[in-house]
Amino acid sequence: MSEAGKHTNGEAVSSGSQLIPRLTLHAFMDDATNRANLEAACRDRRMTRVTSEIMEGSVLNAASHYAEQPTPNLLIVDVPDDRETAFTGLQNLAEACDPGTQVIVVGVRNDVGVYRDFMRQGISEYLVSPVTAVQFIETIASIYAAPAAQPMARVYCFTGVKGGVGSSTIAQNVAWHLAETLNESTIILDLDLPFGNLGINFNYEGGKGITEALLEPDRLDNVLLDRTVYKVSDRLNLYTAPAMLDSGFDPTPKALEKVLDVVKSNYANVVIDLPHSWANWARGVLLASDEIILCMQSDLVSLRNAKNLYDFLSAQRPNDVNPRLVLNMTEAPKRPEIPIKDLAEAVGADPACILTYDNSLFGTAANNGQMVSEVDAKNKNALALQELASLLARRSGNMTGSAKGNSPFAPLLALLKGRKA
Repeated sequence: MSEAGKHTNGEAVSSGSQLIPRLTLHAFMDDATNRANLEAACRDRRMTRVTSEIMEGSVLNAASHYAEQPTPNLLIVDVPDDRETAFTGLQNLAEACDPGTQVIVVGVRNDVGVYRDFMRQGISEYLVSPVTAVQFIETIASIYAAPAAQPMARVYCFTGVKGGVGSSTIAQNVAWHLAETLNESTIILDLDLPFGNLGINFNYEGGKGITEALLEPDRLDNVLLDRTVYKVSDRLNLYTAPAMLDSGFDPTPKALEKVLDVVKSNYANVVIDLPHSWANWARGVLLASDEIILCMQSDLVSLRNAKNLYDFLSAQRPNDVNPRLVLNMTEAPKRPEIPIKDLAEAVGADPACILTYDNSLFGTAANNGQMVSEVDAKNKNALALQELASLLARRSGNMTGSAKGNSPFAPLLALLKGRKA
């Protein structure tokens, strides 16, 4: 059984959710492993705008190929082990390259002197073979990152594996902690356009919110964004759904991409409350997020759906952390439950967060338009949500009142991990 959030290949892209801009990439690579890894990189969600062509060969073949053809925006080439042959090939390639072409060189020599000599030839980067898909992605991203650009936001997508599991409440409470406990600018996007509860759960009703941006994405800029979001505090903002039956529609991929691009350039954290749906647009939002949080209950339908989603999303996102599981409303009176141990083994991941049934706490918070920590900061569910926010923000251990130590299931989860080891 794999642990929640563990990457399938042991390595995950660290460059956030920023898409690599539209460009043409060509590669000449003798090494079959590097070719396969580059092909895998080109299938990554961050490379969806890249048009690629990967060929067998080396810098020598590339120099000959481009002698009479225009070069692409980005060229990746293998160089021979022989130093003199490698430099001759690079010099011939430099004569054939158009101005503005970026060149990444892949070689077998792991030597500082070789690296410096190659960089003096005007290449963009030198990578030592073998190169993983993640290394290719991060190197390309670093080349095309704007020098003065601010780091893009991390995108957390919360969704329920079935309806009624509390994913909206969990998303809103985690976002509140990211903003108010961790002091990071955060925005919540409610994509349940006809039925979203984001506004009402924060005692706010009004405006078209995110609908206006999705209907006319070309108009969206920083000024319009600032005018259409609701500011809960200096650090927490809401992009609400109108929650009107005539406002339901399927957003286009272009509209969603534009809205997310603008939002990510203005906030450190973007929390998406995604309704339970398998429409193309919803699936696209899931696959494009930095973190996916699947909310579920300890029943058979949740188990089946969580297993299907977990396996599908993990396979589709080989360069990202696996989805995280949140198990909600456990220990409900007189309700049979699947044991946590059995559930974790069936899905293939331990829950990242376990919340117990507490109708009084969550009901009071909902009726008052508050988050659960505002009602009772010491409640074990409030602490568990706080710890989940810390986990997602990579700041575990910096927060007080860790839910991990207070959870009644901590010994069981420790036992599960110990047996796995």
